[in-house]
Amino acid sequence: LAFEKPARASASLPDQSAAFAVDGDPATQWASGEDPKQWIEIDLQGQYSITEIRLLVAQWPEGETTHLILVRSADSEQFTTVHTFSGATKDNDWLIFTPETPLSNVAFVRIQTNSSPSWIAWKEIEVLGEME
Repeated sequence: LAFEKPARASASLPDQSAAFAVDGDPATQWASGEDPKQWIEIDLQGQYSITEIRLLVAQWPEGETTHLILVRSADSEQFTTVHTFSGATKDNDWLIFTPETPLSNVAFVRIQTNSSPSWIAWKEIEVLGEME
């Protein structure tokens, strides 16, 4: 659902924009060029029921990280945290969140990194689900 959808971020290197995190190519990446706290947000351009969110890590050096997955509906300005990844990560790890029940009325997905030993970057962000 995130593939080639509009993406924006708290910061981006000039040649590594947020669009690279949703281009379907793991050889490209969004890179903030900044330390935490940083975020990237995808506009799904519709209301969806989300069954899985997959994140392909871009990170050097490896180490302890904390990433939040937040969602909101089209008619809300407030994001809700639905999952936190916390632990050791390294380049090319997949972080996968599968909610117990699908997340309903999701129009925007934001990944926020609160701690990391490296600048914040993602190779790919994939969102699976169905239109409501």
